[in-house]
Amino acid sequence: MRLAPIAPGAMAPEMRREWEIVSAWRPPREGIVGGPYDAWLRSPELLHRLQGLGGFLWERTSLERGLLEYLIALTARHWQCNVEWRYHCERAREHGVDEATLAALAAGQPPGGPPAFRLAHRVASALLCGQSLAEGLYEAAREALGERGLVELGALVGYYSLVAFSLRLFDVEPEAGGPFPRPAEAELA
Repeated sequence: MRLAPIAPGAMAPEMRREWEIVSAWRPPREGIVGGPYDAWLRSPELLHRLQGLGGFLWERTSLERGLLEYLIALTARHWQCNVEWRYHCERAREHGVDEATLAALAAGQPPGGPPAFRLAHRVASALLCGQSLAEGLYEAAREALGERGLVELGALVGYYSLVAFSLRLFDVEPEAGGPFPRPAEAELA
């Protein structure tokens, strides 16, 4: 990681307040809370606002949990974000997403399995590639997920794209092991 930990005693009050909120549910290891939070801590108000959105998407969305985790993993794969990929593939498995579906995702293929996954994959992939939805795809997704579900799917893909950008910008990587959508720099040489 490109950012050094900041000792709590050296933090400005607003930074310390946000650090205490995050570290209450994400205990620091060697002064690092992990994920994008160490980067976002440099902008306490941004961290505060993003925690609210992230908390809503994590805890209160109308999307089924396995589908939500699959969509986060899809976003991670698109942006080649190894930390996000590893964590959310594990969460997807915990919430019933099978290995064949994750293997297809890792290979850049659409999933088999439930129609909702195939449909959400198409919608999220279009968004990630900067495409508008064809009317038929939009109508099918609206019928399957509802308008609320579509709004939340778009927010989820956008939020986790931002997470991926923060992790990539500050070179936050998981411990060794894989497979990952982006090889470590040493593996590219």
